[in-house]
Amino acid sequence: MTFKCMKCKSKTFNSAEALAAHQAALGHGQEGYEHCERLNDGNLTIINRYYTSSKNSTSGDKHRGHRPARHRDPGVRLDLATHKRTFTVLSKEEHGFLHDKLLAACHLSARLQAQGYRLTVEPPEKKPRKDRPPKEKSPKDKDAEVKIQEVKQLDAKLPQNKPPDKKTSTNSSKSSNDKPKEPIFFFHTPQSVPRRSFQTRKAIALDCEMVEVMGGQDEVAFFSAVDFLTGEVLIHKYVQPTKRVVHWRTQVSGITPMAMNAAARAGQALLGWKSAQQALWKYADADTVLIGHCLNNDLKVLRIIHPKIVDSAILSSEAVFNLAPDVSLRRIWALKLVTKEFLNRAIQTGGKRGHDCLEDAYSARDVVIWCLRNPDKLMVWAQNARAEHEAKMEQLRKEREARAQEEKEKAEKEKAEKEKAEKEKAEKEKAEKETNEKMKESEILEKSGNANSSAKVVPLESCQVLDNPELPAEPGCLVS
Repeated sequence: MTFKCMKCKSKTFNSAEALAAHQAALGHGQEGYEHCERLNDGNLTIINRYYTSSKNSTSGDKHRGHRPARHRDPGVRLDLATHKRTFTVLSKEEHGFLHDKLLAACHLSARLQAQGYRLTVEPPEKKPRKDRPPKEKSPKDKDAEVKIQEVKQLDAKLPQNKPPDKKTSTNSSKSSNDKPKEPIFFFHTPQSVPRRSFQTRKAIALDCEMVEVMGGQDEVAFFSAVDFLTGEVLIHKYVQPTKRVVHWRTQVSGITPMAMNAAARAGQALLGWKSAQQALWKYADADTVLIGHCLNNDLKVLRIIHPKIVDSAILSSEAVFNLAPDVSLRRIWALKLVTKEFLNRAIQTGGKRGHDCLEDAYSARDVVIWCLRNPDKLMVWAQNARAEHEAKMEQLRKEREARAQEEKEKAEKEKAEKEKAEKEKAEKEKAEKETNEKMKESEILEKSGNANSSAKVVPLESCQVLDNPELPAEPGCLVS
């Protein structure tokens, strides 16, 4: 089975993904495609022809006012489901009870801030930690500042009508990556509006899948939201990022560029985080309780500040550690783990296909329901989890101490070997020096011996008689 691009007319592809990539790269997506099958004789026959633009619709459709149906590419997965989804069904009698419990379980602002929730519209100023002194500038940074000051002084001395030289420009000391990032502003969830009261829900569970875009930022690429009490699916759509995607994170997000393009062509994608934000605010106001697992990450990409939050990660971790609200929790248990522990339900089993966004939203919802229904069981689990955590920390501490001891012994051994090698080297150099000195002495003695052997002894008769009678008479005299 092959697929043919109707723009090129001649190119065929073995899969819908390959065709979608080709159309996205060359801008042929608006022309549609032909669904072909190869016959026994080797020829291609057109089974169906799909169009995604109204200009290719038939004249009969135009006269009848019908728009051509939008078809999605076969093989491109628009739904992220990896298996049949399961969620807890609540009776109407439980709605009021669980809603009251949910309101009582909303986290304090200090806890939200300690766990990384954004509580201000403008980015908060980064303050140095109290337990650490301010970081001193390195000599390299100080030298760079001195050079910048020198360049500024040179620029000030230049004539006004003469542009500064490129080599002395201050921009030469800065790279393009040093440009400050644009501040990201958040928005408060609007207050209750009477005309929207029939759509507003008391509590909503949500989850987002993110991709990395230019600038190293995350943007929402898939958004799912369900009614906490009824389980009704409110939002389940792709979200087109506003910037160019540099990393799709398919193994986690489950999103591919082909699927995103197919969803956009099929009209199943929201346009950017702002549209996703507005889609949530159709069902939520400031009185709505938002539920999720590590919900701060989801609200960050939606750029929302919300007052009433129940985070299943915080709910389970607080039961384990019981710390003050302004103290960050030591550990967060993953959604997959607590879902298995509390609900005996396996999630995120798609492997490299990534997560199911709607499944994660339902799982966070059901974990919170279980915690509200079973506070005693939650405390029992928390005690066991704390004991397990402390045992693991003790094991890690012992392993760290063992590694430190090994490194210490290794360092001492290396030091001893180094000292031994230096000592042997010094002894060797000393021995070589002594050998050289002995060789020099032997050479000197050898030279002096040669000089003595070259002297001749002559008889006394042949020596001249000295006039000085005081000199002793010798049997012979040496002449050279």
